[in-house]
Amino acid sequence: MTRNILLVVLIISTLLACREDSIIGTELLNNESLGLEFIDLSPLPMKTVLEDPVPVFIIGDFGTSDLRTYPMGKVDEQIFGSTETTLFVDIHKSVGTPDFSDSVLDSVVLLIPYDTLGTYGDLTASHLIEVFELTEDFGDRDTFFTNTTFEYDATPIGSVELVPNTSDTVFVNDPALDSIVSFIPHLRIPMGDVYAVPFFEDANGVEDDTTFIKDNFGFAIKSTPSDNSFFGLNLSNGSLDQRELAVYYTQGDTAHLRYNFPIAVDRSYYNELDYSGSDVANALADSIIGDSLLYIQSMEGVNIEISLSGLDDLDQNIPLNAAQLVFFVAELPGDDNILYPPIEAFNLTYENDEGNIVFIEDYTTSIQTSPAFFGGTIEDDANGLKKYTLGITSHVLNILNGGIASKKLFLKPVRREQEANRTILYGPKHSQYPAKLRLVITTN
Repeated sequence: MTRNILLVVLIISTLLACREDSIIGTELLNNESLGLEFIDLSPLPMKTVLEDPVPVFIIGDFGTSDLRTYPMGKVDEQIFGSTETTLFVDIHKSVGTPDFSDSVLDSVVLLIPYDTLGTYGDLTASHLIEVFELTEDFGDRDTFFTNTTFEYDATPIGSVELVPNTSDTVFVNDPALDSIVSFIPHLRIPMGDVYAVPFFEDANGVEDDTTFIKDNFGFAIKSTPSDNSFFGLNLSNGSLDQRELAVYYTQGDTAHLRYNFPIAVDRSYYNELDYSGSDVANALADSIIGDSLLYIQSMEGVNIEISLSGLDDLDQNIPLNAAQLVFFVAELPGDDNILYPPIEAFNLTYENDEGNIVFIEDYTTSIQTSPAFFGGTIEDDANGLKKYTLGITSHVLNILNGGIASKKLFLKPVRREQEANRTILYGPKHSQYPAKLRLVITTN
């Protein structure tokens, strides 16, 4: 049945894409040759709501534990207030026991690959990136959320100020190899000697990983940009051999050596939000604002709650062929959609009978079959605006058939754990471009 619905939805989506969007309330268009009626249900109750903490790392869960992009930076502006991150990474001893006897420490550098997918805001801003030593271990947690935080020493043990260059290869003189070595684009943070000196004073501390991690918990890394800006770091499992604490040292008088301590086997970031005095704060306090404007943000930012209570007025046996939610990106004075590009794609969730927040069937089907089954990606509209169209046919049918009790949906960003982006949408009572539920029914 899902395959048949998919075929019908793809055909009808093509027809809808060729039709200019209505901007006036509820509309009924007859297409006698196809035997279809197009109904736009508006207004539907919608509002901006807070999000629960978002999981960013789950030990043993390949999907969540292998997130690629970890956002670093801060944005503080009138519409969405302030959002910033602090990254937490652990550290381990590598394979093989280093011989630091009769050695002198030369330098210590923290290396982490960049990720181009995490850039947002002012890409020319400089970032003061500081490293702090954790004073507590990661503990026995198996899940780390955007509100998970760890204690760390307030004095930085490493820092660098730079404009992140996420595209150019890095060439470095490696004294251990006595040659110039090329690396993929990555962040290099010079560390003070104070952290690594104990390794040379007590070799027992680096004999094995179990002993090492008892006294070395890892690092907190924080970026303070000169202007509103984020960049991304690649902490996927595939980059494990590219992120490390590199210790350079001289043994005897002539041997220049390097030992690498792997970092971020376990990792997390804390997303600190402050909506005080912002437009989002006003929308959270007054749901009437949602009639005209809706706000949605990645990481632990706000979502949009949608009520499908209007379906109560429809006949349970309505010959429904397709159902779509349509949203238009708002263009407002004081907002900059070039500096802060809209979110690329959305998904939809709801609360099932067990009380769990899960994806709607249309979205999971699109992952398994075709993205066109759900849509949800930003696209150009005939009116010159940007819009999102999300297919919810199966979900609406399940509600009408009594298979789903809840009539609430939650609009959320795709890749929300890995992005710092946000979007403003026109609400369901906007005079020109209202958010709406569009239905296509058979008339014969």
